[in-house]
Amino acid sequence: MKERASPSTGLRSWYAALFLLLLLVAGGMRLWQLDLRPYHYDESLHAFYSWQLATGKGYQHDPMTHGPFQFEASAAVFKLAGDSDYTARVPAAVLGSLLVVLPYFLRRELGRWGALAAGGLLAFSPIFLYISRFARADIYLALWALVLVVAMVGYAREQKSGYLYLAAASLGLAYATKEVAYMLVVIFLAFLLLLGARELGRAVRDGFRFASLSPLPSLFLFILSLSLPLFVPGIGLFQGVLGVTLANADNSAGPEGIPLGVGLYVAIVLLTLSVVTGIWIGTRWRPRQWLVGFTIMYGLYVPMYTTFFTNPRGLPTGVWGSVGYWLVQHGKGRIEQPFFYYPLLLTTYEFLALLLAAGAAVYYVRRRLFKEGPFPITGFLLFWAVGAFMLFSYAGEKTPWLLLHLVLPLALLGGKFVGQWMHWRLLPRVVSLIVLVGLVALSLPVALQVSYTTDDDPVQALVYAQGSFELTGHRTDVVDWLERGGQVWADAGVAWPWAWYLRNYSGFRYTYLYEYPPPEGALAIALEGQEAELQQKLPGYAPGEGYRNLLWFPENYRGWGPRSFLTGEPWRWWAKYVLFRESVAYLSSASVILWPPIR
Repeated sequence: MKERASPSTGLRSWYAALFLLLLLVAGGMRLWQLDLRPYHYDESLHAFYSWQLATGKGYQHDPMTHGPFQFEASAAVFKLAGDSDYTARVPAAVLGSLLVVLPYFLRRELGRWGALAAGGLLAFSPIFLYISRFARADIYLALWALVLVVAMVGYAREQKSGYLYLAAASLGLAYATKEVAYMLVVIFLAFLLLLGARELGRAVRDGFRFASLSPLPSLFLFILSLSLPLFVPGIGLFQGVLGVTLANADNSAGPEGIPLGVGLYVAIVLLTLSVVTGIWIGTRWRPRQWLVGFTIMYGLYVPMYTTFFTNPRGLPTGVWGSVGYWLVQHGKGRIEQPFFYYPLLLTTYEFLALLLAAGAAVYYVRRRLFKEGPFPITGFLLFWAVGAFMLFSYAGEKTPWLLLHLVLPLALLGGKFVGQWMHWRLLPRVVSLIVLVGLVALSLPVALQVSYTTDDDPVQALVYAQGSFELTGHRTDVVDWLERGGQVWADAGVAWPWAWYLRNYSGFRYTYLYEYPPPEGALAIALEGQEAELQQKLPGYAPGEGYRNLLWFPENYRGWGPRSFLTGEPWRWWAKYVLFRESVAYLSSASVILWPPIR
C-alpha cells in the first residue's frame, strides 16, 4: 500500500517551491534587457580586461580594479557564450539571483515567513536589483558574505565540519573578489569575539586548550587563523609611527600600496610570523579540520590571484598589495562624501528595508539578543548593520554600490521582523498583509525606475561615472567608420567605455591626443574644449555635435552644514527628490567627435 506524504512534507515542498518561484522572478528581473543601460566607466574596465583574458591576451591582478574573481568569471562566460554587452553582466545577474534564496538556509533562525520575507526584500531591493545588473564585484561579495553567514549559523547549530569547509570556501572567494571583504570579516570576528571572549580567555589560561571550545569561539579561531596572513598588511596604518614604508603612497617611488626599503623586510617577517601563528592556532584547535579549511580557502585564493599560475606576481599583489593600495586610497579620500551620505541613499532607495529593520531594532532590543539559540541571529544582524554603517561611513571612499553592504543585514533583519509581525495578535493578519503590501507598493516602483528607465532622466542618486545614452547614440556612427576601414583615436580622458565598445576593431586606439594627435584621416574623439587646439594640429577637421560621455549625480547636498539642517533646506530637498525626483541635471564629462576632411 502506497504511503501518503505527511502534512509537514507537503508544507516543506510548498515552502521550497515559493523560494524557487522567488528565484525565477528575481532571475527574470535581473536578466531582462540586461544590455539596456549604457556601460559605466568601471564596468567597461572590468569587461574589457575579462575579454582580454578570454581572448588569450592574459590578465594580471591590479589592486585598483579589486580582486580577480570578477575577471575570471566573466572570461569564462565569454568563452562559453561570446563577449557582448549582455554577457559581460550575466555573472552578476546570475549570482545576484542566487543570493535571494540563501535566506532559505536560515529559516530556523529567521522563521519560515521571516526567511521568505528576507528573500523577497533582497529580490526587489532597488540597490540589489540595480547592482545585480552591473558588471562589478559588489554583488559577488554580498553573495559570499551571506554564504559565510549561512556556514557560521549552520556550524553553531549542528557542529558539522562541512559548514567549516563552506566557510573556508566563502572566505577564499570573498578575499578574491573585493577588499571590502576585510571590513565584513572584521565585523563578523568582532561579534564572535564578543560572545566567546570569556571562554577563549579560560582556554588561554588553561594552556591554550582550544580543542574543546564551543562553536562560536571555535568559529572565531578558525576564521582568524585562516585570515591572519591577509590582515597583516593592515599594519600599514601605523607605518608613520614605525618609521618604515609598508604601504607606499608616492607613485613616483613605486606602485602604490607596496612596502619599500626596510619595509619590504619587515613585511616578509610579519607575513612569516602570521602564517606560523595561524598554523599554531589551527593545530592547537583541530588540526585536521583546520588543514582542510586552509587547503580549501587558499586552494581558491592562490589560483585566482596568480591567474591559474600564469602570473606569480599576483600572489604578492593580492596578499599585500590589495590591502596596501586601498589603505593609501583611504588616506587620500579620493571619493569623499558627507557624513550623511549613506542615510541619504538609504532613505531615498531602501526605505522599506530600513523601516522594517528599525522596527526590528525597537521590538528586539529589550530581549536577550545574545542568548537566542546556538547562534543569536538577531543580535548578530543588529551588530552587523551597525558595524557596517560605522565602518563604511568612516571609509575614505563612499560610493553608491557600497550601499549594498549596508542593506544586506537590514534586509535579513527586516525579514525576520516581518515573520514575527505576522504572528502578532495586536493586528489581524489581513491588516498586517495590507500594510506590508502598501510598503512594497511604494518601494517596487523605485526599483523598477532605477533599473529599467531607458533614458538619462529622471536623475538617479545611484549614478556615478555612468555612461550616457548620448554616448551610445554615437556608437553606431563610430562603428560604421571602423567597419569601412577607418581609424578611431580617442583621448585617454574619454577612452572608457569606448575601449570596451570598440574592443574588436584593430583600428581603435586611445592616447593623449594633445601630445599624440591622430594620423591623417583618422576620426578623433576628444574632450570638449580640445577642439581648437586639435584643429590647429589637424587642418580641415570639423567638430561634430558635443555629447555627454559620463554622468554624475549633481551632489548639491555637499554644502549642507548644521545650519542648513536647522533651516530645513535638506528636508525640503529630500522630500522633492524622493517624491518627484526633482533635481538639477546630471554633472557630466563633455566630449566631441572630430571628423576628418573628406578626400
